[in-house]
Amino acid sequence: MPAEPKTRTRLDAEERRVQILDVARRLFGEKPYAAVSLAEVARESGVVRGLVNHYFGSKRALYLEVLRDMMAAPERAIAGLAEGSLEQRCHALVDRFLTVVERNRAIWLVTVDAMSVRGDSEAEDVMREAEDVTVGRVITTLELEDVADERLRAAIRAYGGMARSASAEWLTHGTMTRSETLELLAATMAAVIRQFTLPLARTD
Repeated sequence: MPAEPKTRTRLDAEERRVQILDVARRLFGEKPYAAVSLAEVARESGVVRGLVNHYFGSKRALYLEVLRDMMAAPERAIAGLAEGSLEQRCHALVDRFLTVVERNRAIWLVTVDAMSVRGDSEAEDVMREAEDVTVGRVITTLELEDVADERLRAAIRAYGGMARSASAEWLTHGTMTRSETLELLAATMAAVIRQFTLPLARTD
């Protein structure tokens, strides 16, 4: 028998949108794309299907929004980290990143796989846009706005590829522990920042 719909609760528009997105993130992480339906997303969210369509339009649009949401580091996830030396701030930032990845393991690995597939120009545009948002937030969090040029932004994007690969080594292959992944990524981030910033950068 089909699962009973979730009990509906009264939420404001943004809370409801976030709730639907959270459910979609879980379902797309648990099942292949073709096996997820908007009806199931609606049922698990405790809303009518029309409301899912209202917020996201189509299943494809919802899926792309899930990828965007996973790829773009949420401001709330990196708030309040600009303290201490560069190495300490990079360590705290990477630790927060790994915590988010660990909590959303299934959909994060789907996102990593999606980034490796070429030929889907729409998904590539979404990923690139989200990646640029993440780069901007990293620069803001590490207080590098005054020295951030295109070289630094390109270096952080390149670092992002390493971070995705390292997270897969840890989560999928078990070739590194979380602690080893953290130390590798934190040290590399600090080295990249030092290499691609001017002496004016705050690196004390």
